Amino acid sequence: MVQSQTPSVHVEQLIRGEAEAIEREETVLGELLQSHPEWAESVLPFLASGQAPLVANARRLLTMFDERALLTIARGYEVDDPTARFEILNVLWAHLIGMTPRERLSWLEALAVYLLRGLDDARFPARYLAEPELVEMGTVHRVCDETYLFLNRLLDSEFDDSGFARMEAEARDPVVKQFGRRAPMLLASPAAKARQPSALAELTFVASFTSEFATQTAQFERDQAKAGQWAPALKDFLAVAVVDTPQPGKAIFEVSGFMEMLGAILFVNPSKPKTSAFRPAQSVKRVNIITHGNPGLIALSGSVDKTGAVKLATHPSAGPDLQGPIDVAAVQMANNPGLYLDNGEALVQSLRDRFAPDAEIFLIACNSASGTALPLMQDLKGLFKVTIRAYSKEIAYCPTLDATHIIDRALTTTTNCNDGSAQRGYKHLKPDRSV
Repeated sequence: MVQSQTPSVHVEQLIRGEAEAIEREETVLGELLQSHPEWAESVLPFLASGQAPLVANARRLLTMFDERALLTIARGYEVDDPTARFEILNVLWAHLIGMTPRERLSWLEALAVYLLRGLDDARFPARYLAEPELVEMGTVHRVCDETYLFLNRLLDSEFDDSGFARMEAEARDPVVKQFGRRAPMLLASPAAKARQPSALAELTFVASFTSEFATQTAQFERDQAKAGQWAPALKDFLAVAVVDTPQPGKAIFEVSGFMEMLGAILFVNPSKPKTSAFRPAQSVKRVNIITHGNPGLIALSGSVDKTGAVKLATHPSAGPDLQGPIDVAAVQMANNPGLYLDNGEALVQSLRDRFAPDAEIFLIACNSASGTALPLMQDLKGLFKVTIRAYSKEIAYCPTLDATHIIDRALTTTTNCNDGSAQRGYKHLKPDRSV
């Protein structure tokens, strides 16, 4: 499902070289960059280099990508550098201004969610604009002013910025803040709404844990649970997942390895990754992973024996891969920019483009945020570019029993099964650590 490729162009060498080299190869280079939108990720850091030639070359390259790189470029606004943010506005302007009004508004709705943080940035960017095809957007303003002007000019082709330009910074502040409060409503235009995907917003993954209790009588499993010598497996994860997952028949996936999970995030039909369409961009808002784990490892398969002992499947002796559990090594492997899907698209960019900017991933596994788990959470955040939420406590499963059976497998708690805190499902469980 994935393969490694070596880039045929060394973007860093181009940026560090002479601007004439880019101009000389512009046609061929433009075609190549448009075939590899994922390369924009490696260009963005140069916008914050503080070196005018590097910034100019990086900016030039970013204007040569096609629209498939726009989400990646807009995500670059998370870099806490005023000059990088200003340059990103100019690059996006160069892309959007050539679109039809309907296309422009549609894209603006998708991109603005990343840019709105600029409305709170009162720093002044350095100015390195020198190329005629890039638009100098006004006189010397702060990042918040530039963001305000950028959004308003694209929302309304007749927007008059002359009054704003004459204001002192203190007078602009309330104007910018008021716009920030109104922006979500302004961006919810009919054209923008038309682009919003009708798709699953929440995906739940349950790990493939087999259980020896399945080969025993219902009475035996019930008695082991009563004695505290029982642990949940796939059947129990599914019972919990069904309670709180919207559209459970479509949105719950049983997985046994990391790549299976990534495939279900990426594709409408994950069983046919070579032919399936991607899920719509920014359509995934929440991912739940229900499984067993320990600090630093989220297992996606394993087993439970008839004494209730849990065994987590780990990587094979050959070393980490994407077919096994989620750990730092596997996440770092998935974050390789040279890893491509069978459809020719880069794995990392394709994953990030599926997530909404405010998306969250919940690691619903014991001790998923305790001790040595923090590096894994941070690496997951670096891979997906979303918030990761986890639990430093054990998650207890509290089956309801009658005289002969387990009659309800869906109750969970992070305290004690006997203190009355257990509830059905997973959304009442409050994660106590986030990155």
